[in-house]
Amino acid sequence: MSGKTFVVTGGTSGIGLKTASLIVQDPGFDRVIITSRSSSRGQATVDMLATHTGDNSKVKISYIMLDLDNPLSCLEAASKLPEPGVDVLILSAGSVKLSDFNRLNPQLELTPAYCSSVLGHAIFIEEAIKLGRVKEGARVICSGGELQRSVPLFTGFQPYPKTHLRWKSHYKVFPYTAPYGYTKVRSLIAGMQNYLTYLSIFINKLGRENPNIYFVSVSPGGTATGFYTGFPQPLKCLVSNFSLLFRCVGVFHSLDAAADRFLAAATDPTFEEKYKTGSLVASPYKFPWYWGATGPLTDNTEYCPELKDRDLQDKIAKFIRYYTKKAIEIGEKEKLEGKVFIVTS
Repeated sequence: MSGKTFVVTGGTSGIGLKTASLIVQDPGFDRVIITSRSSSRGQATVDMLATHTGDNSKVKISYIMLDLDNPLSCLEAASKLPEPGVDVLILSAGSVKLSDFNRLNPQLELTPAYCSSVLGHAIFIEEAIKLGRVKEGARVICSGGELQRSVPLFTGFQPYPKTHLRWKSHYKVFPYTAPYGYTKVRSLIAGMQNYLTYLSIFINKLGRENPNIYFVSVSPGGTATGFYTGFPQPLKCLVSNFSLLFRCVGVFHSLDAAADRFLAAATDPTFEEKYKTGSLVASPYKFPWYWGATGPLTDNTEYCPELKDRDLQDKIAKFIRYYTKKAIEIGEKEKLEGKVFIVTS
């Protein structure tokens, strides 16, 4: 992998940061780029990573600004990717805020979580490909999740809220209105499940359009990161106070284990042989890993047949591209007025 350039979005915290810290230690990697919402945090992270390179003193570490909540920031970030392009792009950025799931952005009439998690990534990756900043033969790794099929424990072993995408006449995700308890958790999970699946389906559409680039959705698995702080009770309390217990029984695993999954997808020479482009790679959906999100990586595509549905890919891509174009137009209009369009504001 000598001479390769790696980009990790969301590299200033959580799994993205842990992945970056592993990458910079490998002597085979020449350049590592993280993305950050703020310049101060980005530079601080670069400085910190520079102390973790070990014997790989030749590695160049830098950051670029990327705010998924700002459509124009997504365009600019893509233009800042180095030429002749990157070899591995890991899309791990994103956050979960409860308030972003239960309201609509008035200008786009989509939930802020959808605008950020789906539209932001879509703008960034499409622009990067358009500008030739993703090399032929590169790997694009999208953060997927076991939520795309089911995680029984996360819903309190209640029936899983599966949305049948083929039955829908549109591909919006509306705010959830469940009142409390596990019902709220299930509704939130249903929204997250859709966001992850929409992005995976869109990524697969890009794979069809760009057959010389490898696209895959990989779950980092269950980790007790800030991801769960946006969850309602009682799940938030359980994760906050019993994360060690969850790890002992195989529901969660360490941040190192999560980052190792991304690292394998990025560097394992046999990965593309094991998992075809467009696959969902995640924890085994069988005993003893059935109820959580840990264990060895396996192909989960069979549990999400919509990922291979070409007609559905075309429809969802058309829907997403309509709204990415609209978001960019709003952003450019507000820029002329001296404003900044933030989808979560």
